[in-house]
Amino acid sequence: MGTELERKEADMLSNETAIRGYGAIIFLFLLLLLPVFCLMKKRKKNGTSDLNIEKKQRKRTFQVRIRVSRTKHNQINISCLQMDEKPIGELLASYCLEDYVAVDGEKNTVHLEQIYVKRGYRKKGIGKQMMIYLLGEMQKIEKEHQMQFKKIYGEIGRGGSDDPMLSVPFYKKIQQLSYGKERKLVLQIQKNVTIDGFDKFEYYIVTI
Repeated sequence: MGTELERKEADMLSNETAIRGYGAIIFLFLLLLLPVFCLMKKRKKNGTSDLNIEKKQRKRTFQVRIRVSRTKHNQINISCLQMDEKPIGELLASYCLEDYVAVDGEKNTVHLEQIYVKRGYRKKGIGKQMMIYLLGEMQKIEKEHQMQFKKIYGEIGRGGSDDPMLSVPFYKKIQQLSYGKERKLVLQIQKNVTIDGFDKFEYYIVTI
């Protein structure tokens, strides 16, 4: 009886020692894994932060469609559309190849009548792209008629959709565009010279 009891106590002690041994092994194993876990957690945090920064710095891009047409009345119409054909911008211009009072008595000039970009799409380069297409269309006309345009001009409106605080900086930026390989645009702005008392802008097309 005593021997059996002693045997049970010895087995319990052995099991307890084994459990303590396993517990120590597990503790040591976890202790070894702790630096690795911390490093993985740190890397994951940095990766997420980098991704967020990348998202903030990435510019959203979207496709647009530019449509250019000319009429028999010397009108140039340029439309900027979404891919579903919804209009978001428009440029209207007229050109004169002969002397005519309606264009200040000068031939070979282009009157920029209107350039408009819908709110929410401004300052994304759409106006600039429409101007680039206008310059390209003007060069096509020059080749067709064996002539050269002298200038582009227009009025700087006030009120409604016209805001000089936006349009004047835009016109100054457009001056940086080249006109073909050997010519460029030179901007001049005159104050209160139109019949309606508006300011007038003129891009003279000169040889580089």
